[in-house]
Amino acid sequence: MDTQKTSLVFDLQRFGTPSPKNLLLGAGPIYFDRFDDDGNSTGLRNIGSTDDFKFKTEVTKVTKKSSLDKARRTYAEAVKEIGATGSITMTEFDPANLALALYGEEGVITQEAQEITDEVYTVKLGQAIQLPYYKVKDVVVEPLEATGPVIGEAASYAVTGTGTVASGGTYTGTTTGTYYIAITAVNTTAGNISGCKFKWRKSLTGVYSEEIEATGEAQDLVEGVTVTLTVASGKSFAANDIYSIAVTPSSGAYTLGKDYKVPTIEARGGLITFPTTSSIEDESQVKISYSVPAATFPKVSGATVSSVEGMLLFLGDPSHGPTYNGEFWHVSITPNGEIGMISDDFATFGIDFTCLDDSENHPDDPLYRLVKLS
Repeated sequence: MDTQKTSLVFDLQRFGTPSPKNLLLGAGPIYFDRFDDDGNSTGLRNIGSTDDFKFKTEVTKVTKKSSLDKARRTYAEAVKEIGATGSITMTEFDPANLALALYGEEGVITQEAQEITDEVYTVKLGQAIQLPYYKVKDVVVEPLEATGPVIGEAASYAVTGTGTVASGGTYTGTTTGTYYIAITAVNTTAGNISGCKFKWRKSLTGVYSEEIEATGEAQDLVEGVTVTLTVASGKSFAANDIYSIAVTPSSGAYTLGKDYKVPTIEARGGLITFPTTSSIEDESQVKISYSVPAATFPKVSGATVSSVEGMLLFLGDPSHGPTYNGEFWHVSITPNGEIGMISDDFATFGIDFTCLDDSENHPDDPLYRLVKLS
């Protein structure tokens, strides 16, 4: 008696149809062993959660039609080719997974910690400069050539009198602006400053200071600016006369957040942006200093290989139904569809696979096999 056949018959009866236990609601992990350029194993790796895993047998037939009557019925049919293919919709954006879907290779970018000083770049307002590193920090932008502070000469802004205002001092402020000197009381006697009073403010929208009595000597305002009010023989100020004094700070470092910006997202890519409202002159050259952190970044070089092959293993863990493991000895991977880096739902990307003949190593199951475990 053939005990093997008896056992097989018993098993088939045990798991036969009809039975709702045969209905399948499948799940389970998928492992892939990507072969190296010499066809050697590099190890099985779990590709993570997937939205679906499907495969099928493809049969190509040749058909001969009869010419014996006008119906031309099928006279003969033969199988020309049998193949097995499948597809996987992947959801985990791991570099190794992306390398499969992009026909590429994994790699790393190693970045050493360093301090970069005074690299020269040309600024275009409304655009960005990309530094050759990632996750840059402590960015400082300075003029290519530093200049000292400037206090302009006092100019008549709204003047009817004949007095004189002279500017002086060393400007210590950090912003470009204009001081306005307003005469609030005229000198009592022409040619004599006595009785003359004034007040000042920075910018037309600023708040005026308290009234100050003119002395005919240099008098301090703020930020190192001085003014001297005098009247020559026979001359007098007029009430409400206004004089303006333009000031420019020394050209040290530009102001982060105003003249240039390094938002968190852009900093990850090494970008510095320059708004159109920046005080930096368009097309001018600047010096940029910054810190580079030590880091290692995984990368994927896309579209760099001519084939992707390996072994595919499916371990069934269904919610309902029989448990099958699938062993696909040697498959060739082909990208399927686009990579959605921006979407309004969790992104997916797909790969197709074709089972290659592996009769040499698996003569009984040359393409793949399914093993029912429970």
